[in-house]
Amino acid sequence: GERDTTDPLTGMEDTAPVPKDAGDEDTSSSKSSRWIYLVAAVPVIAIVMLTILPIGKDDAPTAQGEAAVASDTDSNEPSPSSRVPLDEALRALGLPPAPNSCAALPAEYEQLARAAALLQGGTLGRAIDGHVRESDRNAARLLAGSKIASAEGVVLLARARLLTGDFPGALQAAERAAASCPGLASAHGLVGSARVALKQFDEAAPNLQKALELASDYRDARFDLAVVRMTQDQARAAIELLEVLQKEAPDYPEIDLALGHALFMSKDDERAVAAYRKATVSSSQPGKVYLVLGFALARQGKANEANASFCKAAELGEKRAAEMCKAPSPR
Repeated sequence: GERDTTDPLTGMEDTAPVPKDAGDEDTSSSKSSRWIYLVAAVPVIAIVMLTILPIGKDDAPTAQGEAAVASDTDSNEPSPSSRVPLDEALRALGLPPAPNSCAALPAEYEQLARAAALLQGGTLGRAIDGHVRESDRNAARLLAGSKIASAEGVVLLARARLLTGDFPGALQAAERAAASCPGLASAHGLVGSARVALKQFDEAAPNLQKALELASDYRDARFDLAVVRMTQDQARAAIELLEVLQKEAPDYPEIDLALGHALFMSKDDERAVAAYRKATVSSSQPGKVYLVLGFALARQGKANEANASFCKAAELGEKRAAEMCKAPSPR
């Protein structure tokens, strides 16, 4: 018979789709409207904000499975070192520690540690752009087939869904975890990140703020809240968030590009240019960086430097820059 997909934490049916294989094509209209670009004062300026999860239809244990997990927990006390691999993998993902009352059950340690290891290196920006890694799909499948009863485990499922492009499913799982464990920072953070991916920017802000109240060093929540502030034309607030993050983690993905964009929005062109110049080296998409650098230089009145930047962007494949790149006048 069919497996029970009722969620033990809420009693609700889980409706998330099955993860797609690498060859599957996304023919939905959502792909073209995905949040890839954050547009600033000049409409054609578009930058990729890469951050920090289609997933299983049976992400939660059946009632019998949950009882079995509870029984195992009662009869087998974990050794002090048994969740060390899981803790290390979660730290590598940048997820804040869970309160003891919300932590993974001993029966979940091995599967969650494996899934967390597979998710390392994935970013929301690439998922939004439709580029999903096979390791993220494998993590999603692993979690979909596991019996997850803890809020910490459901959070990892939410992250897997986020990285595989199932943003509604990620939101569903993260909200479930947050309702089950209000003190779980990563649950609130992933609610916010999923809402950002769904372009629900205003709705994302309270969740991301809550995540930072619970864990001030939660870097993904800080970055995503800065993105939200930029969409709300609150450039100064975004700068404050990003400067803290840059100080804590100077190698955080796309931090220079994001900070440059916030500075450009605040009309601090000198610092914006400096940040963009750093981003030409640190960003994974330098063509877009040279494009926005060109606009910042043009606003400073540096026409020749701006043109050189546009031409470099065009050379790197940025089509929008090609029409802005002008050949030097003959002497």
